[in-house]
Amino acid sequence: MIYSHNLAYTFFTSTVKNLKIADCKLLGYQWDGSYKNALEISHEIQKSNQCSNCLEMGINAVNHQTQIRRYLVITSASTPYCQLTNDDESLITKAIDKLKSDTALFPQLPSNPLKNIFSSEWLNFGK
Repeated sequence: MIYSHNLAYTFFTSTVKNLKIADCKLLGYQWDGSYKNALEISHEIQKSNQCSNCLEMGINAVNHQTQIRRYLVITSASTPYCQLTNDDESLITKAIDKLKSDTALFPQLPSNPLKNIFSSEWLNFGK
């Protein structure tokens, strides 16, 4: 799903709760900010949800070397946020398409793309 940084604490807490679940990671995919790249990432996640060059977000983020770049983290609409369902896949595609048509997010992003670009309506998108 697409959320603002306002829910970061929720996702961080879920990574603590899910430490014992094998392969339950929120992965940050390096993102160029484009609609096309967001779709490519979405398709990659829907195929395997495995990424060798992604950064793990949440409690285990401290185990990775910090890289200052733009990342896209796609989550499930419900806990555990790391496990996407078929329903999530269609919601993700709709959310990315909605971003393309309703915002100035694509194709160019300001230097701080996540600041004030997501409204509260995204928090309940598709529910």
